[in-house]
Amino acid sequence: MTYVGNVGWPGLLCETDWLASHVHEPQVVVLDCEPLPLPTRLFRLPNWRKRNISNSVFRGPINAWRPTSPDGITRAICDRDGVEQLLGSLGISNDSHVMCTSSDGGLWATFIWSVLDRFGHTNCHVVNGGLDKWRVEGRSLSRSHRRLERVTYTARPYEEAGVCTLADVTAALEQPDHVFWDLRSETEWTGVNPMGTKRGGHIPGAMHLEWRSILTSTGTFKPVPELRVLLADAGVTADKMVTTYCHSGVRAAFGIFVLRLLGYQRVRVYDASWSEYGNVLAMPVARS
Repeated sequence: MTYVGNVGWPGLLCETDWLASHVHEPQVVVLDCEPLPLPTRLFRLPNWRKRNISNSVFRGPINAWRPTSPDGITRAICDRDGVEQLLGSLGISNDSHVMCTSSDGGLWATFIWSVLDRFGHTNCHVVNGGLDKWRVEGRSLSRSHRRLERVTYTARPYEEAGVCTLADVTAALEQPDHVFWDLRSETEWTGVNPMGTKRGGHIPGAMHLEWRSILTSTGTFKPVPELRVLLADAGVTADKMVTTYCHSGVRAAFGIFVLRLLGYQRVRVYDASWSEYGNVLAMPVARS
């Protein structure tokens, strides 16, 4: 497999040339992680995005991947039974070699990767550049998706240490060996755009580096040495516990992928993110 740079966790990132050579292998499942289902894309998106990578499987209902909890918060991690039912229905087995792909810099591909990773599917990768790069290279596209037979999937219980709760956030505010990485836009960070929450701003002491800063102008990941400098300059360093957050957990999952790519050992995602924090009036808020 072809990777980008000297990564800390080899195999997380895959190049399109490798995928093109292996896309029809039985164990390879190209998982289309686009936020919109194909029929909706036919009407809402430009003509070239009406198509998906040939031989790909659609990821199914997005709510199955990120359900709403009883408190009304959309969580970035679904439960174990839900994952087993979902993956089994898609024809993904424990032996499947899953290649997550999407457009727009792979944002949704890294989110789906994070769910699979959380439940122990280590043979899972993100296609660098995704659908956008695949199309520019003139590779095979299709207007339909591949359908696989239902299988039985067995997920491991996810490690709760990798998911941060509001109580964990409160405790971390006083911990010097901890840093929050805010991956949201500048207007969300400053509080200009609260995104429907009661308050705008950011977690006090958090470091801001928008997720798009990780990507090149063509939507691929920047070289690993450049990413190391970028995160270090932003104050997101490997000597600390890093908790990623955004508005509802999707961009935060992108951050987890980047940290794992660089070999950071102590990482976790605040999956409820600002959609929870910004609505809890007792929590401190910073604005700048």
